Amino acid sequence: VLPVLFILAFVYLPSLRIPLALYVVFCYNDPAISNGVGRPALWVRRLGIWRYISAYFPVRVVLEQRLDPKQSYLLGIAPHGILAFGGQVAVGAQSSALYRALEGTTVHVAALRPALTLPVFRDYLLALGAIASSRAAIRECLARGKGHSVGIVVGGAKESLYTNPGHRKIVMRHRKGFVREAIMAGAPLVPVYVFGENDIFTQVMHPPLRRLQKWLQTKVKFALPVFYGRLGMVPRRSPLTVAIGTPIAVPKIEAPTAEEIDHVHADFILQMGRLYSRFQPIY
Repeated sequence: VLPVLFILAFVYLPSLRIPLALYVVFCYNDPAISNGVGRPALWVRRLGIWRYISAYFPVRVVLEQRLDPKQSYLLGIAPHGILAFGGQVAVGAQSSALYRALEGTTVHVAALRPALTLPVFRDYLLALGAIASSRAAIRECLARGKGHSVGIVVGGAKESLYTNPGHRKIVMRHRKGFVREAIMAGAPLVPVYVFGENDIFTQVMHPPLRRLQKWLQTKVKFALPVFYGRLGMVPRRSPLTVAIGTPIAVPKIEAPTAEEIDHVHADFILQMGRLYSRFQPIY
């Protein structure tokens, strides 16, 4: 909605065209996209509306082991869902259960660069501490240490196309880039599964539409799922439980081989399956 309002303002308010044009240029050249920390705005994360959003589902957090605030981690998150809503609430809100549970650890969620250049919406993401899902940004974040950690929704746009209530398919078997970055930084990998993420929206499934979505996903690296919830766009009230697994220690290797990456990747998949199996009967 916000980008549409931006376009309408550009068309119907001539006096704002030059400032808006300059803003668009800034959006595409903003150094905060790749600086490893985004542009966190505490006032956004302290807004009272987060408390109501968190209580609406509700959103809760389960930790198998408390994370060391002096250590940087790479969190591999699944599933993506339509809008990764659980991650937005849990990571974004300073008053959220996740923020309190991970006190001292700041999770910067990696987002596609196009999302971080989209007028207005990008400022919201950067305010939550989002960074670009590029090698440079991820490495910059992990190199900062002192609890700065990266959260990556491993399945990304492709996984969003599998979102539907009751559907549990995740995309992970051939996604190994996040493992490589963790090994290069010596950052422990943490499996994270968000129960309920796929249940808050229903996706429209139609063969011609799906072919178009897959084409877009292949060409421009993001999908455009058509979905609905309560009264249209309102997400359904389905409990969202962020289950955070035990960190997986990884060796620090500047140039890991394919075999070394495959070994750690296989261990991560095993631990993600164990985490899901442990908490699925409950949540």
